Amino acid sequence: MRCSRGSKAASRSIWCPSISAPRCKHWARLPGRTSTTSFWIASSASSASASDVSFRYLLTFRKHEAARFLSHLDLQATLEYGMRRAGLPLELSEGFNPRPRYSLVAALPLGYVGEHELLEMTLRDDLEPGDVAAKLQSALPDGITILSGERLAAGSSAGAGRLRSATHRLELAEPVSDLDARVAQLLSEPELIVEDERNGRKRKQNKRALVLALSVVEPQTLRLVTELTLDGSVRPEDILRFLGLDPTEARITREAIEIEPEKSARTASG
Repeated sequence: MRCSRGSKAASRSIWCPSISAPRCKHWARLPGRTSTTSFWIASSASSASASDVSFRYLLTFRKHEAARFLSHLDLQATLEYGMRRAGLPLELSEGFNPRPRYSLVAALPLGYVGEHELLEMTLRDDLEPGDVAAKLQSALPDGITILSGERLAAGSSAGAGRLRSATHRLELAEPVSDLDARVAQLLSEPELIVEDERNGRKRKQNKRALVLALSVVEPQTLRLVTELTLDGSVRPEDILRFLGLDPTEARITREAIEIEPEKSARTASG
């Protein structure tokens, strides 16, 4: 089977109940983003001389329906602004333009809801994970909920390098009578060729091995599990196209991200 994403504009299309609905100004790009780190620079310089020890945390959060039209960069800006408002002692990177050390383990595309997203951050002080989660939650707007927090072991590698799989829920606009048959046909295919364009060059890739599971949950709901690799994965929109469905009429939710345990990752790399 073959799937072509077409133009960039088409590949970025998302389902929306009202295409002409204006973007909520509450979620507009936050002003003054370039000066965010200046809040921490003075305090970081004084504390760095006292101790070079840092502490890493992993927070799990939910990106709700109200925030689904936040882009990846806007989500990062919102979280960073929340960290500043919460007064968290983030560690800064070195160099001429220091930045707070935090990262989203896996980018969430525009238009997606995320039920179990992962945020890593590095602090200068040893705080209780629950306190870190509570402080950040108090400074975030509606649409983002911190679910839990945990302290990472010293020397542990970044979660982005240990991604294993992602689980998505695909909700269709209306029931499809032969959905089970379409899914069975797709899973029986030896190849799922996706055509796209990168750096001005067209390329074709077989994405079949990256589809770990695909099942019908309800007459208009699918659950998709895909493998995540350093070279990327297969997009839920491409799977919908292979099924003969319009991805712009589906609501996509990332239910979970699975990362490889630290010990297993070290053993595999060794």
